[in-house]
Amino acid sequence: MKKYFYPIMLTGILLMIIACKKNEEPTLNDTVADANKSLLLNANKVPYAPLTVVTIAGMSHQQGNVDGQGSKARFETPGDIKITEDGTIFITDRLNNSIRKISTSNVVSTVAIPNSATGQSLKFPDQIVVSPDGTLNILADVAYTDVTTHPFWIVSPNGQVVTPLIKSTSFSYHYLDLQFDPYGKFLKLSGDRRLKEDNTVHEAILEDFEVVRFRMGTNTYTPPVDSLIGDDKMLPAFVVIYCAYNGVKFMVVGNKHIYKLTPSGVFTLIYRDLDLMDVSSLIATRDTRTLYIVNRGKIESIFNGKLSFLAGRNLNNKNAQGDGVGAKADVIAYKLALSKDESTLYFTDQGRSTVRKILLK
Repeated sequence: MKKYFYPIMLTGILLMIIACKKNEEPTLNDTVADANKSLLLNANKVPYAPLTVVTIAGMSHQQGNVDGQGSKARFETPGDIKITEDGTIFITDRLNNSIRKISTSNVVSTVAIPNSATGQSLKFPDQIVVSPDGTLNILADVAYTDVTTHPFWIVSPNGQVVTPLIKSTSFSYHYLDLQFDPYGKFLKLSGDRRLKEDNTVHEAILEDFEVVRFRMGTNTYTPPVDSLIGDDKMLPAFVVIYCAYNGVKFMVVGNKHIYKLTPSGVFTLIYRDLDLMDVSSLIATRDTRTLYIVNRGKIESIFNGKLSFLAGRNLNNKNAQGDGVGAKADVIAYKLALSKDESTLYFTDQGRSTVRKILLK
């Protein structure tokens, strides 16, 4: 009997091992589950090549005032763009006289802005900054004469509206940009001030976005005239500003020259040799080593003093309207916003009435 015991026992053990291995083999359901798991793992990875342009809201050349998901939304003149800490995007839609919001799932909605104390509604919003507490700080386009009485709108989360006035001095003030200064934890205004006598541009100005006696703007900074070059001396105006985390302020004068103001007060021209003609937006990485600009509607970067093309108007294909990679995309950008991880540039495309993004890496 013993001579049969060990073969039988070995056979049983062998059958148990085979059964266990069979149970370990993936079934069809297991394979589908693993595939779905893989898709979920890859869902947050960028499925595009670097410098791919993707439209996230609106439809090219189709203007309007429609809320909705992605391409179902319509804008009239999308202007400034800002991203909050949670990834929500805010847009000034100037000719629709409204502030639009885009959720992280690309759903566009219109923000309810109450009327001012005098009963006026928001007109031609141009620049916007969203404070950490949700307060909307809005600068209207002062080029439109019917908004000069209410160029500033401060809308708190509870719906309270404050509309301070421009200062009344021997100068007339023309504000062109509004940005948050992470270094000083303050909002900054820029533009120029002119002598009321003849309306000639006198000085470029940078001010704190602060209300004193219902008038806007304090701590005015004006650059040394000798620090400006060429026509910048004749028509000084900070048309675009960017406030970096290290306290440096970048200013664009005359839409073509970039100046830098250090925390110690040194004001200098930078990138003197670059071909800049119509800079409408400028932002920087956290370490300020890379600047991103909109130059004549093109999106470009500046690194180590070198100007590099990222995306822009596709002049070789006049019928081009869509997304694509780099030069193959058709872009007429206006304002930029950089994602928190610095991997994506979001931008308004006024030429296409859309909101889009370009993947940097």
